[in-house]
Amino acid sequence: MNLRQLEAFKATIQAGSISGAAELLNISQPSVSCLVSDLERSVRFPLFAKKGRGLVATPEARQFFKAVETMFIGIDSLKTTAEAIRYSAGGELSFGVIPSLVNSMMPIAVKKFQEVHSEVNVSVSVRNTPEIVEAVLMQQLDLGVVSGAFPLDGVEIIHQTSLDYVCLMPSCHALSRNSDVDLFELDLAEVVTLNAKITDDSLQVFLKQSAAKTSGLLTSHSVPAIAAMARETGRIAIVDPFTARLNIRLGDMTMRPFKQDLRYTVAIIARGTSTLSLASKQLAEIVIKQLQETTNPV
Repeated sequence: MNLRQLEAFKATIQAGSISGAAELLNISQPSVSCLVSDLERSVRFPLFAKKGRGLVATPEARQFFKAVETMFIGIDSLKTTAEAIRYSAGGELSFGVIPSLVNSMMPIAVKKFQEVHSEVNVSVSVRNTPEIVEAVLMQQLDLGVVSGAFPLDGVEIIHQTSLDYVCLMPSCHALSRNSDVDLFELDLAEVVTLNAKITDDSLQVFLKQSAAKTSGLLTSHSVPAIAAMARETGRIAIVDPFTARLNIRLGDMTMRPFKQDLRYTVAIIARGTSTLSLASKQLAEIVIKQLQETTNPV
C-alpha cells in the first residue's frame, strides 16, 4: 500500500462515493476506483459495498480507517511543523545595525518583515561596525548591517554596496542654492562630520588634511548626532542618504550631492549563510532591497 491509495480510501469514506472522492482529490473517478481496488488487494479484505448510488464502508474498513485517520493526523502535524520551521513561527532573530541606519532604513525593514513574520521575536542591537562583527562571530547576532573596509575576517558578506555621502544643511543655508557642493571649497569650521579615525574611504583624506588646520571642529562617531548638531548649529553635515532623508522629513533641512565621488560601503554580514534560518535570510533580502532603492540619494 502507499500514501496515494490511503488518501483515496480516506476520501471515499468521507464523501460516501467514488465521484465525491474524485472531487475532493481533484482527480478522475477511474483513478480513485483504481487506487481503492489496489488497496483492497493489498489489505486482502473488501473495503466498500454498494448502497444505492453510493458506497458504504465494510466493518473491516471502518476498523482500518481508525488507523489510517491516526496516520493522517500525524502527517498533518508534520506539515504544521514544517510550516512553522519555514516561517520560524515563535522563533527569534537578532541583528546588529550601525547608528546611521537605525532611525531610517531599519524600522522600514523590520515593519516589512513582521508583516509576513508576525510571530518572530526580533531584537535590534545598535552598535558600531567592530562590535557588530565581533557579536556575529560570537553568534550573539544572526545578522549585521555594517560599514567600512571589506572583506572582514571570519564573517560572510551576504550583500555589499556603495552609497554616496551627501551634504545635509538647513534649508536657509547659502549652499542650498547650489546644485551640488564642492567638498574642497568647504571651511571645515562650518562642517559637522564623522571623526576621521573611523572613516576608511575618500572622506578620510579630506578630514585628516583639514582637521589639522581647523579650530572649532565638530565631529562625532554617530551620524544621527552629526545631523542633529547641524540642525541646531546651522552648519552643514556630511552624512549618508538615509540619515539625510530622515532629517528632511523632520523639516527645515535639505541635501545636495557632492561634486567629488565621495562614497562609503555598506554590507550585510553573517557567520555563514548555510547556518542562517529562513527568516534571517528573508530579513536580509528585505534589507538588500532597501539598500538597492537608495541608489540616487538626491
